[in-house]
Amino acid sequence: MNLYLGVLASLLLIIEVKEPTKGRATAIHLLRYANVLMHPSARGVVYLLFALLLFALGSSSASAASLPGYFWAVGYFVEAVGIAHVLAGARVASKLRALRKALPDSRQISAAFRAVSPDDLPIRDFGLKLLATGAGVPLRWKVEQLALLSLLDLDRDGAVTLDDLQYWLNAEFDEEAMEEEAAHETHADANADANAGSEGPRVPDNGSAAAAGGVAAGGV
Repeated sequence: MNLYLGVLASLLLIIEVKEPTKGRATAIHLLRYANVLMHPSARGVVYLLFALLLFALGSSSASAASLPGYFWAVGYFVEAVGIAHVLAGARVASKLRALRKALPDSRQISAAFRAVSPDDLPIRDFGLKLLATGAGVPLRWKVEQLALLSLLDLDRDGAVTLDDLQYWLNAEFDEEAMEEEAAHETHADANADANAGSEGPRVPDNGSAAAAGGVAAGGV
């Protein structure tokens, strides 16, 4: 049982912590197959169930004898984390619904994003606050900004891109079409670079060389 608890705790920690390590790739892989855990409220429910399991282990005679009070202390901490996630998730869900109403289509989402990031660079908590405020959805508290950022951030790098916003706010967003378009643009850029490199320097023809010689002679 302790092994299962350790594995579950490790998976939750990988999902929560955002660092440019192998854990980030693992978190993306986990969320791809359990995307409900993107929502803070869903993770909060998992934390609460985890806390109940810890309380149950703390009540058993064998566990209480080997580790007195350990399971209870950790259980209370995990329970507090779960309650915080549920409350933050409820708040974030209301903000997300308001953003969907304020930015109902792809054009308005793109315009709102480029108003705070003209170069289409990813935005963080302050940029997200500016975007939401501009759409009439104020994010007054830092915890709201960070919770919404955590939800919108699909690649778990601590920032939100235009594609992230389109995914969450645009009901008609086609993720596969977006990936195909990006791959096509990358392929086109590679071909253009290859063609530019294969052309080499241009050599003037005989007519151009004669004209240049005449101009030089006249100048002398």
